Amino acid sequence: MALEVYKTNKDKEWLARAAKVAKNELERYWMRTNHPKHKAYYGLSRYCDHFITHATAENESGWDMTSRFNEQCLDYLPVDLNSNLFRYEKDLVRINRILRNGDDKRYYAARAGMRKSKINEFMWSRKKGFFSDYNYKQRKRSDFYSLAGYYPLWAGLATKKQARRMAESLGVFESDSGLANTQRTGLLKPFR
Repeated sequence: MALEVYKTNKDKEWLARAAKVAKNELERYWMRTNHPKHKAYYGLSRYCDHFITHATAENESGWDMTSRFNEQCLDYLPVDLNSNLFRYEKDLVRINRILRNGDDKRYYAARAGMRKSKINEFMWSRKKGFFSDYNYKQRKRSDFYSLAGYYPLWAGLATKKQARRMAESLGVFESDSGLANTQRTGLLKPFR
């Protein structure tokens, strides 16, 4: 958003203030490693909330009550969130290029590169040809198909080969009325 505003106002002082807020949020909220409420693992972030419950963390995700997290949202490093944060870091690279802040530009370029590498390591399945959430407690990638797996394509971190493989999985989500958020089978039983 800051880059969109800057396109209009061309105010570098305003952009520097916006970048400071963005850096603060990224470092003090999303990338904390020493805080029980919002802890990053392997350089990747997770959804959380102040009450430290799986249900409220899932609400924070915006994918409210999906079978995707198996009612254990705090245990997952979500592919969509980390793809968004990759874009966040890439935007900070662009902002710091505009502001001619080479140190911060290099720092966030390295962070984005590390996040991309970790997303590929933990969330990409060559066998399935799909990006999935990673359960850091069980130390395994989820087998559950979710449209969240397509976020790496939007974020620009997936390769062309990965994108072609992902396209092969669209049938999992297609229905007469459009795309479903998740696979149709293996869903949790409705709450009663």
